[in-house]
Amino acid sequence: MNEGRFDPSGNASLRCGQTAEPPLEYSVFRAQCHQIYLCYARLHLGSVPEAVAVVDDVFASLLTRWPQALREENLNAASWALLRQGVERHLAALDGPAALAEAAWNSTRRRPYAVTSEPSWDDRSATPATVLEHHCDVVLLSLLVGLEVTSVAHVMGIAPAAVQSCIMGVFRHTAAMFSVEAT
Repeated sequence: MNEGRFDPSGNASLRCGQTAEPPLEYSVFRAQCHQIYLCYARLHLGSVPEAVAVVDDVFASLLTRWPQALREENLNAASWALLRQGVERHLAALDGPAALAEAAWNSTRRRPYAVTSEPSWDDRSATPATVLEHHCDVVLLSLLVGLEVTSVAHVMGIAPAAVQSCIMGVFRHTAAMFSVEAT
């Protein structure tokens, strides 16, 4: 191992006083996504300690396989999928009711017809359930966390046009529920 280079396998021994630093690219990626991931996990789990545990697990997993993660077609999408899986695992383990976001998530999952007529992501193989999950994530990040369209797209690893389409679909659906004309 080169001095100052991080060895995710942990096999190399360090000299006294020397610390292993993660790769710069990983540190930058983590700095860009960490707070947003925490907000997202907190909205779903309703608990800061639970959210921190999930996000820490995601970044630890990424770090141990960082060279492979960099070879992913879309690092942001792959990382977002890890976050979603971690949140889902923690939600499944909760004894009582979770955060409000989880209640909204479950109620929309019972009504897949709400989004099947909407144009979806670039992926033509996406199922209605997958599209619905992305819609929930976009709504949480844009409307509750307050991210701009381009930030939501970047964090989730999807096209900005897909985020904008989703937001407009939510506005149209909400307007139709209240018989208001969407702009």
